[in-house]
Amino acid sequence: MPRAMSAERESPEPRVSARDLNDMSPPSTDALTPGFWPFWFLIDVWPATQAIACFSIFVWSVVNWHRMSLSDRCLYTLTHMLFLRWVNVIHHNHVHVEMFRHTVVNEVFHHMCAIIDNLPPSGFRLKHVKNHHSYHHAPEDWNSPFIFAGSRFPDRPVHPVYYVVTFELMAICATFLEMAKRGPWCLARFGLEYMVPVVFLPLLYTLGVVHDLTPVILFGFVSHRLSLFVLAIANIIHHGGRNGRDRNDLANTDLSLNGTKLDFNVGYHAAHHLAPRVHWSQLPEYHKKRVGPMYAKKTFSNQEAENRRLFVQIFGDRHLASVCAWVLFRCVWSAPF
Repeated sequence: MPRAMSAERESPEPRVSARDLNDMSPPSTDALTPGFWPFWFLIDVWPATQAIACFSIFVWSVVNWHRMSLSDRCLYTLTHMLFLRWVNVIHHNHVHVEMFRHTVVNEVFHHMCAIIDNLPPSGFRLKHVKNHHSYHHAPEDWNSPFIFAGSRFPDRPVHPVYYVVTFELMAICATFLEMAKRGPWCLARFGLEYMVPVVFLPLLYTLGVVHDLTPVILFGFVSHRLSLFVLAIANIIHHGGRNGRDRNDLANTDLSLNGTKLDFNVGYHAAHHLAPRVHWSQLPEYHKKRVGPMYAKKTFSNQEAENRRLFVQIFGDRHLASVCAWVLFRCVWSAPF
């Protein structure tokens, strides 16, 4: 039985610690499917199908790269870069509340997403679920902008460019060190999982399945760096201007089309941090009942809030949905299945 199915509890008192927030349960389990379904929640069919489609387009474009014209190569590259964030959000929701009833299927899905977004499952669970959701962007968070020299919590973060560039290195080093503390088995498992997305495309090239080295570099090394850059920017957008040590001020809420329908409700980020085990489809209900009144009077007033405004202006364009829809249609139309 997944963690999302635990019995409902009362809302904790305002002085509850950040770690205790991880024990909050979903408001309801009405969406659970019968036992013969492979999914716990029927609505998870949609993100799972979308992630599998993105992975299929990714593999197909890499294998057939040598047959494509220059325009098709540019098109599929754009498609892959646009879908990086969507796969990352689906993977994020999956690591909190796994979609499938069977452990093996869940792990396969984790690794499929990791090949695209470069987030190995055990490291993602430790870094994001255990650490990030315990400290909510405060200095104790391994990827907080307040852990650098010259920064000051909560009003003086490090420069956003420096934060984005060093995000991957800080995350990998902190996760490796923590895994080493937990024993050689944990460290070995994380190391092997980390290598899966790294060696997947080079292995296909070595076996002769991929005939061109260009997509190996482009969809492997380059896109993996881009994926973590986008994750760092998303951190600033979700937490910029908030005080991660205050239960009533953990994260921002984005109720735009991108933050709700397109990104599987990740825009309800305050609700998500208050109750990380609530299924993504239940976040709007949870937000309406418990988060809305709490955040009604919150304002942004520090430097990180200014950084957030800048990134929202650059990356928060609602027309992105139209671009993604057009690119997907063009790819499906042109792919010789």
